This record gives sequence, C-alpha cells and structure tokens, in this order.
Amino acid sequence: MVLKDKKTGAPKRTAKTENDGALILFDLENLHASNILPSLKSFLGPVHKLQVSSGKENSAKHHLAKQFVPFLAQVLKLCSKGLSDLPSSEKSEVKMKADELFLCFEFALDCFEQLRQWLVGSPFEIEMQRSWLVRRYIASKRFHEALGQDLQLLFSLRMLVGTQDKINHIRFEGCKEKDYNLKLPDPDYAQDLPQSVVVLIIGAATDFVVSATEIGITDLTLFEKVIVATQEIEPWLRKLELDKAEKQRSLLFRELNKCVMAILSDSSCTRTELVESLSYLTLHQCALSSMSSHFCKVARSICSKLSSQGLENTELAIKVCEDALSKIGESNQNR
Repeated sequence: MVLKDKKTGAPKRTAKTENDGALILFDLENLHASNILPSLKSFLGPVHKLQVSSGKENSAKHHLAKQFVPFLAQVLKLCSKGLSDLPSSEKSEVKMKADELFLCFEFALDCFEQLRQWLVGSPFEIEMQRSWLVRRYIASKRFHEALGQDLQLLFSLRMLVGTQDKINHIRFEGCKEKDYNLKLPDPDYAQDLPQSVVVLIIGAATDFVVSATEIGITDLTLFEKVIVATQEIEPWLRKLELDKAEKQRSLLFRELNKCVMAILSDSSCTRTELVESLSYLTLHQCALSSMSSHFCKVARSICSKLSSQGLENTELAIKVCEDALSKIGESNQNR
C-alpha cells in the first residue's frame, strides 16, 4: 500500500517512508523529476554498500535481496522502456532525460551485481542486461560510455565462463580504455554453453570493436585494441551457425573498413604495421561475411588509397593486392 495524491494519482512525496520506492518508480515512468538518481541512490543505499560475507550477516543481506530485487527489476524495466521511447533529438531536454535514465540503469545494474549470489535464473542475466545497455549507448552515439560498460561486461564474462563455482559478486575496478587488454573466455568452453551465451560473448567483443572504432577515428592508438579484439573473436565465430557467423563478420568488416579508411585519410600516420594488419583483417572478414560479393571493390579501394601515399605504402598495396588475388583464386576454385 502506498499513499497517493488525490489530484495527480502520484505517490505522496514524503521523506523516508515506504512511499519512496513507489515515488521513484513513478518519476522514472513519467520522467517528472529531472534529478532521480540521488533519490535512487539514497533508497538503495543499503544494497549498494553491501559487502559479501557469511553467517548471520549474510542472512540479513539475503533479506535485503528479497526486499529490493523486485524493485530493481522494475527500475530496469522502466529505464529500458524510457530509453527506447525517447525520440532521437539534439534538444537539451531530451538529452537530460536520457542522461537520467542511463545513469539510473547503470546504478540499478551495479546494485544487482551486489545481490548476484541471491539471484535465481540464468547466471548471465546481469550480463544480458548490461549488453542491452551497451547497445543502447551505441545507438545513442555515446561511444565512451558504451566502451566503459562493455569493458565491465567482458570482465564479468571472463569471470563467469568456465568456472564451476557460484560467483557471489564480480568487482570491476575499471581501467583506462587504452590500458585494457581484451581477452575473451577460452573458446573450448563454448560446447558447454547455451548458444545465447556464445552470442552474448561475441556480441560483447563486437561492441568493443564498434565503440573503439568510433573513438579511434580521433585516437588511432585504440585501433590496436580493435585488432586484438577481432583476433579474439575469431575462434568464437567458428562456434556459431554459418548464417549467424556471417552476420557478425559483416559487422566486423564494416568497422574494420572504417579503421582502415580513417588511418589512410590521416596523412600524418606512419604506422605501416597497423595499416597492414587492419587491411588484411578487413579483407579476411569481408571474404567470409555476407558482404563477400563486395570483396574486389573493397580490395581495390584499399590498394588505391595505399598506392597514393608514397613508396612504402605502394609496396604494402602490392602485398595486399597479391593477398586479395590469392583469396579470389581460392574462392573460384571452391565454386
């Protein structure tokens, strides 16, 4: 039972009452308040400050989980609906609402993480929700935020996949984007995982490539991480059905091609090895993707760009061209 205002139907705004949770949910659903996060943090303070322990104290925390999990589920539901319903707009009012919903979603996920040991259902539920958040950030062109959440997602997946023990809590300390060494779980574990989790892992790594590519266009050092990520994804792609793998490769190809074109458009870039690696990876993914019919056009575009940038890149263009011709020959033989 909650107290409601007779005129508006909204929960009454009273300090520190049982109405607090209902009021927060009302504000999230209607976005009446522009500063919901502080109220959410205050209400969920007992959860967010949890430390995993045992014995009687753990029992008390289990009680907190039973009290707050339904509320947290509602927060995620309302935030995701609100973000999906918001129009794509540059208006400051819309951006402020999106900021509020994103921050509330992140905080609710972090609280769920504190309660992981008491959640039932899929052990990857938090990761699936975080993956949705990453995709929404990407759709909103908030690539730094997407990358930050994706790093946390990838860290969690590494902790979860392959372990035989129930993990109570995953603590991600955070790191700088450039310092993160992307490492996916061992693909040998794929046979023991549902296909949905395999897709989740590949999707998280692909989202890393997407976000890092968009940021890397103005910071080329991140492209090195893109190369590592693409190499890490490769053995996992072989675990997918052919049509699903082709779709993932098409996305990787488009992002890698952006990397190559960005570097080749930067006349000050002299990192030949980086250009070479990205060129080969781009053509490799193109050849194996649903975009394979564009292979010759892509190879010609890369070689043309390379050959117009001096002797060193002209020599690289010849190598790339030879590799492309070799792949075309192999393709014709397999028909």
